[in-house]
Amino acid sequence: MYIASYITTPSLNPLQKRTRPRHLINTCTIELEEFPSDDSVPPYAILSHRWEEGQEISYEKMVKCQSGLTTWQSIRSKSGYKKIVAACRQAREDNHTYIWIDTCCINKGDHGQQSQDINSMFDYYRNSEVCYVYLYDFYDGARSLGESSWFSRGWTLQELIAPLSVEFFDAKWKRCGDRKTLCSSLSYITGIGVDILRFGYGCYTVRVGIAERMSWAIDRQTTKDEDRAYCLLGVLDVTMEPRYGEGVESAFERLSKVLHESDRFARRIHPQDWARLDRSGFLPDSSGTPARRTKVSIV
Repeated sequence: MYIASYITTPSLNPLQKRTRPRHLINTCTIELEEFPSDDSVPPYAILSHRWEEGQEISYEKMVKCQSGLTTWQSIRSKSGYKKIVAACRQAREDNHTYIWIDTCCINKGDHGQQSQDINSMFDYYRNSEVCYVYLYDFYDGARSLGESSWFSRGWTLQELIAPLSVEFFDAKWKRCGDRKTLCSSLSYITGIGVDILRFGYGCYTVRVGIAERMSWAIDRQTTKDEDRAYCLLGVLDVTMEPRYGEGVESAFERLSKVLHESDRFARRIHPQDWARLDRSGFLPDSSGTPARRTKVSIV
């Protein structure tokens, strides 16, 4: 382990995966630390949340503050920094020394590292001790859980199903329940089976059809169009280099090709089934309009 610094690191293979994050936040110091290898990564909590435009703290900003290139005062007024501090406080209360938060733990200035994080993110959540879901637009008792925008986002799908333990918090960081106690409500909101939510996605991966998995994401949105495809990589257990700027149709075309070429899926998905999935409206039209949720059984 060593403190993350503002230096250039050797480029990584864009398709190289990790099982645990390279960067974690120390919940006591609120500073980034780097762990070069998977086996050096300590137990960690992980945060799932909605990004707020103009408020999030980037990896670059955190490292500049730690390196003295800018002041901490420049970021402390942002709601994104307050969210980091609150998440660290919750983690400390639960005896977790480290936490991973995507906004400030992904180095977007390094394409290799960013690609590695995107392809590995499902595993980051799966190998965490606990996932804290922070619903900044939900107040317990004041409105329905399903009204939170968290449930409409593409990346939050894997953040819901991958971890062993998921706990929900409202805008005031009041604990609202966990995935097991809320499984019936969560199933109604997301269309994901109750048993998958109660016992964990890992127990059902083989038995859940490819199109069924994709259907969970159909009504979800992402800030960047291409992320509508990239956010499915972990759910489908495939790797693909992200190419921001390629457009959503190109991203889905490449995802389709990766699935067809995968030995794991070649034995389970038939051409007519893929055609049915395509006709169902899963792939976006030329305007980028999301398709409706549909369930297609693939064995």
